[in-house]
Amino acid sequence: MDAPRGRDNIPPKYLPASTTKLDLFQDHQQNCESDIRNVKLTAFKSIWSSCVQHIRIASPRDDV
Repeated sequence: MDAPRGRDNIPPKYLPASTTKLDLFQDHQQNCESDIRNVKLTAFKSIWSSCVQHIRIASPRDDV
């Protein structure tokens, strides 16, 4: 398996600027099954940054 490189030409998808990673983390916790161990916020942010680099939160300036 090759090492991951950048975004591999996947165009970025932007979430609304009103969305935060904390909001996404809380949604993740609510939607996980109760018998599955949840990750902490720091781990969630790390996983987000490494696995879904093409999904970004728009800045208020970009959210037009």
